[in-house]
Amino acid sequence: GDTDVTDRSFNLQSDTTSLVVTYTDMPARVSGVVRDTRGAIRPGAVVLAFPADQERWSGYGTESRLLKSAVTSHAGVYTFENLPAGEYHLVAVEAIAEGWRDPKFLERLAAQVAKLVVNASAAPATVDLTLKAVR
Repeated sequence: GDTDVTDRSFNLQSDTTSLVVTYTDMPARVSGVVRDTRGAIRPGAVVLAFPADQERWSGYGTESRLLKSAVTSHAGVYTFENLPAGEYHLVAVEAIAEGWRDPKFLERLAAQVAKLVVNASAAPATVDLTLKAVR
């Protein structure tokens, strides 16, 4: 059917009758600059990327290819290479918290995010962010 099972478990014997596998030679790249609320560049900040679809915040096994983190450079630049196609939330925080992948924590972050749609064949995206306080 039209069901994307890329990051979901499924039974090959009962859940599918056919599969379509899609490859790309143009992986998505997302980058930007993080600044504080006064506009100063923030080296060492952490940028988190996670799916807009809350159902993808859990049930992915030991490591998710959809929940990513990146630390900004001395110039305040972050980069995500090979981010799979989909809708994402991006947020810049002071430091990464233990257990940041917990759905309850992501739900709190979701109110402060920048939204991004990554297309499989799109040009690199630039999303500049302002540092957010996590409570």
